[in-house]
Amino acid sequence: MSNIKYISTLFVDIDVNSRSNMVYAIDFDENEYICAFFSNNQPNADKPSDKIVKYMDKPSSLDAIIVALEATSTLHLLRY
Repeated sequence: MSNIKYISTLFVDIDVNSRSNMVYAIDFDENEYICAFFSNNQPNADKPSDKIVKYMDKPSSLDAIIVALEATSTLHLLRY
């Protein structure tokens, strides 16, 4: 991860539980992009990623995403 420019990164935290997924996203300056709950079911499965991608598709200073995802009490780190 040494090639990431953190100043232009969107940091996303997804807290997973049996009923909902809490998604919180901020940039380096702590500007809030997403703070939302999504039902943890099939109809809502793509909503968190759709919302994240929406910010990356807009002209902005963001050029990377780091996602921290808690699933079944193990922390995973994804880099895109």
